[in-house]
Amino acid sequence: MSNFAEMLSRHELLLFALVLLIGIPLGRVAVFGVRLGVAGVLFAGLGLSALAASEGHPVTLATSLRDLGLVLFVYCIGL
Repeated sequence: MSNFAEMLSRHELLLFALVLLIGIPLGRVAVFGVRLGVAGVLFAGLGLSALAASEGHPVTLATSLRDLGLVLFVYCIGL
């Protein structure tokens, strides 16, 4: 698993795509009739960053990619 975390820390766009790929289906899961929606992407990002930090690979994003993620998150929450 550490090789996977190292690869994600080197390829930021792949990390961004993986968070979206995990988060969108996570947001569609209904528990007692309640869905997470776009917040599923937020929880997927939190989970992946916690996983990487627990293995000793802090994930840092380029400023432009971090800002893009923040803008998309705020836009989707606004919708």
